[in-house]
Amino acid sequence: MSRRRDVPKRKILPDPIHRDKLVAKFTNTLMIGGKKSTAEGILYGSFEIIKSRFKEDPLEVFRKARQMEGPVFIQVITKKGQGCDFAEAEPTKFHGPGAYDPQTGEMKKSDGPPTFAAVFGKAMIELAKRDPEVVAITAAMSEGTGHSDVPLVSGLLL
Repeated sequence: MSRRRDVPKRKILPDPIHRDKLVAKFTNTLMIGGKKSTAEGILYGSFEIIKSRFKEDPLEVFRKARQMEGPVFIQVITKKGQGCDFAEAEPTKFHGPGAYDPQTGEMKKSDGPPTFAAVFGKAMIELAKRDPEVVAITAAMSEGTGHSDVPLVSGLLL
């Protein structure tokens, strides 16, 4: 059943913080489950990281990304273990550590069952051995995902 009349197109108002219509449109597109506050939190949080760590105007970075053709990722690289000498020296080891001594950085032994990541990683490796069509896409620090035993070629796990 059709509507009785045409619904007027809503006018998009600029976002309240940056007073920019493009940011408001993007926030409306980013909304998760209709929660605009969640979308604003994600976007404004990203803008704050760009502004504080990289000393760049976040709106300018956003506009440059919007002008590029095709999918675009804006990667914010963080330094793992900031302020903790042993974590800065071995960022991969302390990416997702279990219990450890905060004074020395020594890992405490775990007598519990293997982690989900370890079990999943082993299962994926076994599947890949049997079927060459299996492909794994993993995080940059693959050690925490259980895929560290898979050969890494050209930035892709094969």
